[in-house]
Amino acid sequence: MSGSSGDDWRDAVDHVAIDRVVRAYADAVNRRAWPELDGLFTPDAHIHLDLGTRGTRQFSGPGEIGEFIDRAIAGFDFFEFGILSSHIILGHLGDPDRAAVRLWMTEIRHSAAEGRWTTVYGLYQDILVRTPGGWRFSERYYNSLARSAADLEVLPTPPDRFGG
Repeated sequence: MSGSSGDDWRDAVDHVAIDRVVRAYADAVNRRAWPELDGLFTPDAHIHLDLGTRGTRQFSGPGEIGEFIDRAIAGFDFFEFGILSSHIILGHLGDPDRAAVRLWMTEIRHSAAEGRWTTVYGLYQDILVRTPGGWRFSERYYNSLARSAADLEVLPTPPDRFGG
């Protein structure tokens, strides 16, 4: 945190506001409430997904990412996105209106058609920016880390984009 008490309060408020955006994303995905993504992303947000052995994908804006996630989880009768841990870095690259977030997550899923449970583990490395409407995702980098199948498939951990 910064040195003066005014900076400490501003940092605390920013930290809570950013954490709320991250948790609102998880909540919207769990409820499949795709229109709510509009209030969490900048309109031109860049989303980069590295799905390991399943390839990479890139999207622009909350509409495209919402449509992709909706199609990806449509076959699950149970789906839950869980935050395992996160770390918020305020003032990313010296800009008080920019923050970085590392978010370690899991998905627990059930397919009635296949009659099986699967689990996914991943890492988001995000950039959020302060906008007139509050903090919003402007870039998301997702890497799959492991997923269950017949056996657990473990993928390499990506490099830390934020160095801390």
